[in-house]
Amino acid sequence: MKLNWHCFFGVLETVQNYSTVTASLSYNIFDGLVEKYGKDQVDYCIHQASENGLLLGGAFDAQGTFIGVSDLSLAGHEYLLNKERLLASESPQDE
Repeated sequence: MKLNWHCFFGVLETVQNYSTVTASLSYNIFDGLVEKYGKDQVDYCIHQASENGLLLGGAFDAQGTFIGVSDLSLAGHEYLLNKERLLASESPQDE
């Protein structure tokens, strides 16, 4: 599956916007992204962010279904700092 960078950054920004010191965030925080990009793409982006160490407390069940996340890692925050450079390399039809 091709990674949609706009969706990927949307996942990171959503986690950043909803996280608190004590929060465990559920899938429903991504409802707007699911409407825009589809569940498969959002799930793929969540898995990629988690597998690459950008999320803290990313939990999945045995079937790979997202259970929850607590926050972005420092690497996740740094990734958001590079957002504009990475998105500039994407072509307009990828949005």
